Amino acid sequence: MRLGLFFSVLMTLAVIVSPTPAQEAKQSEREAMYHRYLDFASYVKGGSIQPHWMADASNAPTIDSNGKLGSEASVLGNGRGLAEVIVLVRDLEAARDVWRDMLGFTFPSRGGGVDTLPSGLKLSGTKFEENYLELRAIDDREKAARLRPRSVEFLEKHEGAQLILLDVSSAKSTAAFLQMRGFKVSEGPVGRVVYFKDSELLTGAAIPATTQILPTWVVVFVEYPPDPKGYMPKPEERQHANTAKGIKSVWIAVTDLKAATKAYESVGLPVGEKRRLPQLGAIGREIKAGQGVILLLQPTSHSGKVAKFLEERGEGIMGISIEVSRLMTARKLLQMNTKRKFTPYGGPYGRSILIPAQITHGVWVEMFQRR
Repeated sequence: MRLGLFFSVLMTLAVIVSPTPAQEAKQSEREAMYHRYLDFASYVKGGSIQPHWMADASNAPTIDSNGKLGSEASVLGNGRGLAEVIVLVRDLEAARDVWRDMLGFTFPSRGGGVDTLPSGLKLSGTKFEENYLELRAIDDREKAARLRPRSVEFLEKHEGAQLILLDVSSAKSTAAFLQMRGFKVSEGPVGRVVYFKDSELLTGAAIPATTQILPTWVVVFVEYPPDPKGYMPKPEERQHANTAKGIKSVWIAVTDLKAATKAYESVGLPVGEKRRLPQLGAIGREIKAGQGVILLLQPTSHSGKVAKFLEERGEGIMGISIEVSRLMTARKLLQMNTKRKFTPYGGPYGRSILIPAQITHGVWVEMFQRR
C-alpha cells in the first residue's frame, strides 16, 4: 500500500481554534471564504467544529510523546517531522513524465504505479531516503468536487504544492500538546492525524495561528505506523538519476515574515536561521520541522520571484529544496533534457541550481549539494 493511499484511510483528530470575540467582526467579512474552505468532511471522520478562545501560549507547558509534561518536549514528539509534500497537477501522466524523464526522479513508467483514492483523486509518488514527494490529480471530478472541493478549486486556478505532512510519534500527544497551548481539540474515534483551523480561515491544517497571514494550504501532523506493510521503499526506489537524497526545505511565501514566524512559533515549532535569498528576491526565516525545515519567505523586491508568486497566487507553498549527492550530475542531466542552461549559485544550503515552476507543474525546485 502506498503512503498516500495509506494516509487516506487513517482515522483523525481535529484540532480546532475559533476567533476571539474581538475578532468576530473581522470574521464576518470572511464568512464566504471560510465556508468555501470548509473541507473537513473529506479529512476528518468523527471530528466536529467547536468555537474556542485561543489563549496566549507563550509560556504554556509542553507534553512529551508519552503525554507527560516536560520542558524539553516538542510538538513532533520523537517524530521525523518533514515527511511528505503533495503537489496537485492537472495531468498526472504528463507531470510524471516531466519529473521522471526530464528532472531525473524515479517514478513508475506510464500506465503503472498510480493509486486511486475514494475521494476522487489519484496519485503517484517518488521516494527519498527519509521522505516522499507525491503528485496528485483528479480522477473522478464529480466525487472530488464533493469530497475534495479545495483541491478542485486549487487546480482550477493553478498547479503546485498544496500539502505538507509532518510525522509525529504520537497524534494523541501532539493533540494534548496543542490543547495545553490553548487550542481546542475535537477527537474522532481513533486519532492518527491532527488538524486545526486558525483564527481567521479554515485551513484544514495542523499549524494554529493567532493571525490571518497563514495561507490557505494544508499542513498536517501525521502519526505513521513504524513500518506499514508495503510502504517502506526498496533501495532501487530511492535511487534517482539526478542523485536526489531528499526534501530538506519547503518554501512558504508570506507578506509579513515577522507575524508568520510568530504564528508558527506559537504552535511549538522552533524558529531557526535567518536567510537572505537574492535569487528569489526575498529574505527568509526557517521554522525547524524535525529532519527538514519550513522556510518562510518575504519579498524584498517588487520584481523578485517571491513577489510575483504572491501577486499571482497569494500566500502559499512556493517551492522546495532537494539535496543531491552530485550537483554536477543533476545539472548535466537537466541541461541535456530541457535544452536550458542552469547556472549554479551559492544557496542557503550549498551550491545550488534553480528549476522554474513552469517546468515542474507549478512548484519551484532548488537542487543543492551541501558545502
